[in-house]
Amino acid sequence: MTLASVQQALEPLGLLDRIVFFEKDATPTVADAARLLGCEPRLIAKTMAVKLLSGPALIVLAGAPRVDGKKFRRRFQESMKFIPSEERLEMTGHGPGSMTPIGAKRGVPIYFDESLRSLPERHPAGGAAETVARLKLSELEKAAPPNEWVDLAREGE
Repeated sequence: MTLASVQQALEPLGLLDRIVFFEKDATPTVADAARLLGCEPRLIAKTMAVKLLSGPALIVLAGAPRVDGKKFRRRFQESMKFIPSEERLEMTGHGPGSMTPIGAKRGVPIYFDESLRSLPERHPAGGAAETVARLKLSELEKAAPPNEWVDLAREGE
């Protein structure tokens, strides 16, 4: 899956040209991706793979803020647990360094955090550690329709 599944999701939307390629393993972190794109970290859409009692889920939020544990517990009625890196590909369709909601495994719920709404563009990973997708928020919503918008980001970040 990974890059191929992202391409399959973006192609019908006419957005294949939005995938930006860098040298191998160049964008494993929000800071790396922002530096290479020449943008602020808050413009990167970071995707976190979490393990809920109901199964895997993807949380997508702006690059700068972190998830507030209390908000997470209020929304999901459980503590946040990350999916171990060795299980991510099987559980979500994307491996470490390439986490993105685009082209995720069918049935994995996607939650977009309200922090994504603050700016019109967001740049999620492109399905491989050396790719980023340059997308408007409306395009990201079409490429990876969220199951729900949530408020999980820490205040003031």
